[in-house]
Amino acid sequence: MVCRTERSWHTQSSTRIPRPLILLAAAVFLAGLTVLDYYLGFFLRLSLLYLLPIVVVTWTCGFLPGLAFCILACIGNAVNELPGILLGASLAADVINDLLASSVFFLALYVTRWRHRIMENRQEGFEQLRRLKNSLQESEGRLRQAQALARLGSWEWEEDGEAMQWSAEFEHLLGYAPGAVEPSRAALLERMDEPERKNFEALLEEARTTGGLARGDVTVRTGDGKEAILACHVKYMASYVGGKFLGVAQDVTERRRLEQLREQVERIVQHDLKSPLVGIIGIPDLLARESNLTPQQVEMLRAISEAGRTMLRMINLSLAVYRMERGEFVLEPRPFDLLGLLRRVLADLASLAKACGVTTRLACESKEPGKTDGIAQELPASGDETLCYSMLANLVRNAVEAGPKGTEVSVDVHCEGDGAVIAIHNPAVVPPDVRDRFFTKYVTSGKKEGTGLGTYSARLAARAHGGDITMQTSEETGTTVTVRLPLCRIPGAPGA
Repeated sequence: MVCRTERSWHTQSSTRIPRPLILLAAAVFLAGLTVLDYYLGFFLRLSLLYLLPIVVVTWTCGFLPGLAFCILACIGNAVNELPGILLGASLAADVINDLLASSVFFLALYVTRWRHRIMENRQEGFEQLRRLKNSLQESEGRLRQAQALARLGSWEWEEDGEAMQWSAEFEHLLGYAPGAVEPSRAALLERMDEPERKNFEALLEEARTTGGLARGDVTVRTGDGKEAILACHVKYMASYVGGKFLGVAQDVTERRRLEQLREQVERIVQHDLKSPLVGIIGIPDLLARESNLTPQQVEMLRAISEAGRTMLRMINLSLAVYRMERGEFVLEPRPFDLLGLLRRVLADLASLAKACGVTTRLACESKEPGKTDGIAQELPASGDETLCYSMLANLVRNAVEAGPKGTEVSVDVHCEGDGAVIAIHNPAVVPPDVRDRFFTKYVTSGKKEGTGLGTYSARLAARAHGGDITMQTSEETGTTVTVRLPLCRIPGAPGA
């Protein structure tokens, strides 16, 4: 703040007093000294007009400016002898002599100081450029290290040209040695087979057409003959002189291999789990027919059998989720009662709700004559009942587990057109770090045993039925997850 204030003061001072006036005042002052010099003699002129300015310049500007000023002073001294030669020894000659010398000396002082300031500003500019260059080099170094650690490269391509620009890591991902090839579109496409080239061209076209961020995997062949899977993100930047593509690519070969391995293991485990379930489901049913069992024992056997059937349905559901992810799922709708399904979900989660200290409530607007309690008995729908049960159970379970003790989780159902709207509400608030990724796979928060698959699979199930799921959360209203499902009623369905 002090430096800024001083600079401002200098600027204001130089603005108020023009520099020509300063020169004129200095010349008048030095001319007055010449009058004294005429009476006081040589030593005053030597000290005031020669030695003192030289000392001042050397002290303020340095040795070289002082030396330059000394040379100029000698030239001025030679110049000021001319009036004496022309006019002879007189007061007028001395006045003119000293005026000329003073003007030359003061001009030399001003020019020297001005040059010194220019050199200071230039040196300061060079120092600032050096700092900026070092900072830029450090940033580029950190960027290269970050790209190398993440195995992520970047590239840039002008649409109307062949040449490209790409980072060292992207060159490495393509299998090229550093500096082995000039970055170009041809060098990039050379690493791709024909189907992958079409895939990459489709990715570019998507980015150009939509104007958004296009994502997709592209397989390239590196120099050693191996294949690498690159997860590409491409953005198209349009301008009046032509478009430009900006892209990043990350090596996800190992990740895709592990995902495929996990899917294979899951399918094997799911297949192997089905065989033991045959006994778990069938044997309790056979035992329940015996006449020597108490009602409590029969009820326990039925619970075991129902648990086995539920497990079998969940295994089949996981296979369905896998097919939905791959776009291979085919919905085979069957009629079922949506309200009855919701009642079953709440009944199955009653023990969990009790353990969490929350209550649950189901409400549905009634269309039955004479009904005034707002609770309908049936809401006929069609679809995959097991898939819908899993979807709603996951959402209600999340609401119950997230709800604070002593609060209520409400499930409100109403019809809109040909569809049903199911709003599941709890007073808790979704953490800000997961709000934008609430339905993303493997995203969870605050649950030690959470897998991050509940909301993800629920949205897949809703969209497989032609519906969707949304979420709204705020500090004032809590969290509401809204499920919209079409009520495709089939002749013969309950209430049809």
